[in-house]
Amino acid sequence: MLSVMRYGTRWTGIPSPLFFSLVQFLGYLGCLVALHRLTCFVWPGQRIPPLTLLPFVLIFPSVFLFTAHAHTYNDLYQYIAITLLMLFAISHRPFPALLMGFLACIIRESSLFFLPVLMYLLSRYAYWSPWKAVATVAVTACLSVLFLYLYLPEEVVDATVAFSHKQRFGAWRENFGTLSDASETLVLTVIILVPFAAVAWRFRSQIGNNALHKDLVYCSLFVALVNTPIVYAAALAREARLLVLPLLPLLPVVCPILLQCWKRGDVASQKISLLQGVGALLLGLAVALIYQPSVGGTGYFYRAYVFVWVAGWSPLLLRLVTNRLEQVDVSPTR
Repeated sequence: MLSVMRYGTRWTGIPSPLFFSLVQFLGYLGCLVALHRLTCFVWPGQRIPPLTLLPFVLIFPSVFLFTAHAHTYNDLYQYIAITLLMLFAISHRPFPALLMGFLACIIRESSLFFLPVLMYLLSRYAYWSPWKAVATVAVTACLSVLFLYLYLPEEVVDATVAFSHKQRFGAWRENFGTLSDASETLVLTVIILVPFAAVAWRFRSQIGNNALHKDLVYCSLFVALVNTPIVYAAALAREARLLVLPLLPLLPVVCPILLQCWKRGDVASQKISLLQGVGALLLGLAVALIYQPSVGGTGYFYRAYVFVWVAGWSPLLLRLVTNRLEQVDVSPTR
């Protein structure tokens, strides 16, 4: 990606900030297309409108991708590779899936967390033996590491190692060193992961009737249990985009359920009582006050968005908790 920025600005003559925005936009568009294709495959025979992806578009890290620091431009391309990895694996195309795994690991090292997911999906949907899946994915990982070793200049490798020794695997002090740091870390984790996990939990019986849906939810749970503690220990959790990875297998299952709930009127304004409305506003305000961003003046904008996000989700989550939502048919129509 550094090469893309370097040679892209040199060959096109486009100023670096504008070229960065273009790279971000293309990555964002590609990510949405890949997620939509995966969602359509997960829900065969059903019409999946682009509106289904609205939760991903509105999720906290996605909203601020274009206001983040320049080192974030590779995350969207990581998301594309991981999404296509899952799509190819479950559609019985193992070798393109392995190629996406190779590219994902090159783009960002946290893609390694998805290699066990790739092993599992290949054994389940490509009908490979567990040993064949493990060996092939292990070779893919080694090739990605070898490629980076041969491609990266020695000074870049040295700088990366020095940075890792200085900051990585000690970030838990900055994530939980003070009460404000802990609040930022935990609030970001909760608002990103909990709403979608709650929907999956509420409709677990229907999801469990579909093997593919169940497998993707389990993959999401695995990545959440691995990725989240590592982010806490090795990176700054205020970089909320680092917490998104577990959502990539979960959104294609959950978002169509949310759309069906919306169409059926389960979260229509006329069904929200005054008490629920006041409770949603109070909960949003409480979470926005607990959340103490460490990003300076723009933190007020971040807090405002957290308030809107939590207040918007609260009525639906309350109905999920109290089982006031009717069952949604998640079985494929084909």
